[in-house]
Amino acid sequence: MVEVLAWVDRNTALVSALTEPATARRMLDLATGTVDGRNAAASTARRHRIILANTMDYAVERSLLETNRSACSSGRCPRYQVR
Repeated sequence: MVEVLAWVDRNTALVSALTEPATARRMLDLATGTVDGRNAAASTARRHRIILANTMDYAVERSLLETNRSACSSGRCPRYQVR
């Protein structure tokens, strides 16, 4: 179990990283793609966007983010506010 937690610690970013628009955009791009970099199927991409939005909602509930604006428009992600 210790090894698993160490791996998670090394391979995850802090929620506060979402204050950077480039980080939020990269997370959205990764969530809607496949491991090899191709676009995921539409249903998979939609499901992953929903999971990402729900995760950000939870971060708002926990007062880790001020708002959830997970939808990016015009190729530009909004800036998240950290509390």
